[in-house]
Amino acid sequence: MSKVQTICPKCGVYNDITDEKCWKCSRLITDEEKQQATQAVSDDHDSKPTPKKTNHQELPAHTTVINNEVVITDIQMPFWSMIVFIFKWTLATIPTVALIWLIVWLATPKTIV
Repeated sequence: MSKVQTICPKCGVYNDITDEKCWKCSRLITDEEKQQATQAVSDDHDSKPTPKKTNHQELPAHTTVINNEVVITDIQMPFWSMIVFIFKWTLATIPTVALIWLIVWLATPKTIV
């Protein structure tokens, strides 16, 4: 991802300068908007150097920080990647369920008949 970003005038999210359309609302990003963003960045670098922020990380526009808690409001993930992720997550729960079952089985008193 490049450091130059444009702001979508329709929905207000940040888009990479190389994107052809807004990732949220699918509005086309014009070449003029890309040039303005590039010009604004070069003007900022020419005028004075900006100090580095050490207290906060740079976060995407769709992330909100509330009292040092990060709230993610949107995840961009392709459909099939999400299916694979859910499948792996489901497989990972099997050992956990088996371990819980074993602990409960060992903790219950056994009666000899």
